[in-house]
Amino acid sequence: MQAQQELFNYFRQALPDAYDGALPPQNTPYPFYYLAETYEYTGASKNGLYGTCNMVIHVWHNDWNQRGTVSAMMENVKSIADAIGSTASYSWSHIRSETEEQLMADNTTTPPLMHGWMSLRFSYSRKG
Repeated sequence: MQAQQELFNYFRQALPDAYDGALPPQNTPYPFYYLAETYEYTGASKNGLYGTCNMVIHVWHNDWNQRGTVSAMMENVKSIADAIGSTASYSWSHIRSETEEQLMADNTTTPPLMHGWMSLRFSYSRKG
């Protein structure tokens, strides 16, 4: 299995109520997590496969005054990322200093939403 898929599966299991693929239906209760894109950069050496991978996760709340709630949910994601250690085929390390995140008002709906976006970076190597 590709490293990016194992990383996605890890977050899918750690955040079982998160949505992925299509955004949730309009009546979905807030707040919620959305597992979005993964990016993988692979290298190889005589000692095995290694690389970096990014996982993009969004958080939405239907009350833009709930910035603290969204921020706490994003910190929860970073704690999950810090705890990864390994998956079935790969050893992982969350590079917290390279995590990008943004909190913003999202006025694509009425009422406006609070939207958190984060891209978490990991280094990995194939086990064994």
